[in-house]
Amino acid sequence: MILALHGAINAPDPQSFTSRNFVSEQEAIQQFKLISAQVVDVAEAVSGRGIAITVDDSTEAAANVARLLADAGMAVTLFVNPWNIESRQVYPFAVLNCALDQTSLQQVGFEGVVYPLADRAAKERFRRLVKSRLLSLRNEDDRVSFAAYTAEALCVPAPAIPSYLQPPTLDDLQSLLDLGVHIGNHGWTHASYAIMSAAEFTEQVRLAEGWLREHGLYEGDLFAVPDGKALPMRPARASDFGTVLLADDRLRPGRVGPCAHNRVSVDEVSTSNALTDQIDRARLDSIS
Repeated sequence: MILALHGAINAPDPQSFTSRNFVSEQEAIQQFKLISAQVVDVAEAVSGRGIAITVDDSTEAAANVARLLADAGMAVTLFVNPWNIESRQVYPFAVLNCALDQTSLQQVGFEGVVYPLADRAAKERFRRLVKSRLLSLRNEDDRVSFAAYTAEALCVPAPAIPSYLQPPTLDDLQSLLDLGVHIGNHGWTHASYAIMSAAEFTEQVRLAEGWLREHGLYEGDLFAVPDGKALPMRPARASDFGTVLLADDRLRPGRVGPCAHNRVSVDEVSTSNALTDQIDRARLDSIS
């Protein structure tokens, strides 16, 4: 079984968009220690032996939890998007989330339509709309521009971005490698693979692989699909990309194709038994 998370911070606020998908450092480490004897690397977990821990994205929060787990003696693989590290650019979704948390507007005029923002549910509906638009854009520069346009519409033209959403540096990745963290391929950018052609998909994977190898960070053939839900493999073959990892709650955990495995998301570890409960449920699903 392979677990997937996006990072850990000191005190995530469940009502905040900015800290969504991040677990509490203290809770996460306590709970992962409960299963530390079962933790193995991804290759072993793919073969059905033990539990692997993976972390997605080029953020300080992701690097942080990878470091904490490695310090605790556990195998962990961090999947990064080199474009963000090279450009020092935060993810467009981070800009959107911070702007939503920091806006004082009760409603927003956006592309000719007025959307309410009076409560979190209303903001969540607006966020889903903008996310859908972001995922429809094929170019990373266009996604960055659209996120900035949205922030301006929310009257937060320069949202404050917390340090945990900033990309790690090359030195950070080298330090993680020295600790025993495996660095994996998350694609050149965090684009939507659902709309890519086979050629675009191949380019994203190969660009990231080349960058990781150039900097001595990557030895292997692991690729974790951004957003975890798209696997556009026709006419390309899954075997061209080694082991492909999803994180799709619509699918059962485990093998979902010749070279594809579905991970279990553990982004909301907030109670003392939450992680172990999720693992137990996933194990039952995988053998039923």
